[in-house]
Amino acid sequence: MRRVRVFVAGSGYDDDVTGVCADRRLNGTYLALHDYAYWGTKTYAGWVDDIKGRIGTCAGRTVLQEFGVPMTTGLNYNGSSTEGTADSNNSVAFLRAMTDTLRAQNMGSVYWPGLRQDDSYSLTQLQGSGTRLSLSVNNYSGLDRLRWGWGHGRPLHAVAGQVG
Repeated sequence: MRRVRVFVAGSGYDDDVTGVCADRRLNGTYLALHDYAYWGTKTYAGWVDDIKGRIGTCAGRTVLQEFGVPMTTGLNYNGSSTEGTADSNNSVAFLRAMTDTLRAQNMGSVYWPGLRQDDSYSLTQLQGSGTRLSLSVNNYSGLDRLRWGWGHGRPLHAVAGQVG
């Protein structure tokens, strides 16, 4: 039976896929994982360990289906300032660890939310009215990190020696 179009949620709040990955009845399905910075406070290395523990040996079939950080607060997720260093801020450490791990493990991901009115996690903001609508990006360093995690380009200020 072909199951390549089926996503199976992880356990709990879809925050761990190791159990469903181990169930042979679910072979051939994709696994959906959720993870958020507000679920804990960790260093960059702590967040790398966190996601790796949540996916176990199942990276090849896991999609980080829901994750996010504040995009309207002015944080620099690339590292060109003190607040952008890998361990200076929990949200920065989280997004850098997630996107580096996604890229290293060749995993898919879906950022939440791409657009959501009045949500600090929204990557974009809706502008205009009527039929003249457009989107603007709330945080270009956040977008840069997401593109990096999806396998595009290089972060503007990559930090050597992080996740491999």
